Amino acid sequence: MALRALIAKKNLQEKTKQLEEVRAKLKELETREAELETAINEAETDEDKAVVEEAVAAFESDKAEAEKAEADLKREVEELENELKETSTEAEPEKRSAEPVKEVRKKENIIMDRLEQKICDIITHHTLPDFPLQCRLAVGG
Repeated sequence: MALRALIAKKNLQEKTKQLEEVRAKLKELETREAELETAINEAETDEDKAVVEEAVAAFESDKAEAEKAEADLKREVEELENELKETSTEAEPEKRSAEPVKEVRKKENIIMDRLEQKICDIITHHTLPDFPLQCRLAVGG
């Protein structure tokens, strides 16, 4: 599951970068549009008007491509974000299931430490005749 999340994250980063590049291109197109407006107003001859009309047609084509690319990339980024959320929520139960195991091991370690301490107390107090009984009591049996 973690590998899918890494792939989704990598793809998301790439698509986000591409989206930023397309948005920068759209900003450039806004500047180009303002320049074309000025060129339209300054065009006086038929030849100038024809050149401006060609430039406007190329501009409109470029702008349409950039807007389509932006819409596609937005959709892809959204899909990748959803995929990343799904893969991260799938990985969460695995993390949760590991925590109870740690708790059980921690409790086992505490019990073993207490048992070891009781056995050491029994041995150090030299009450060996009662040793089997005290061991049973220490273990809880």
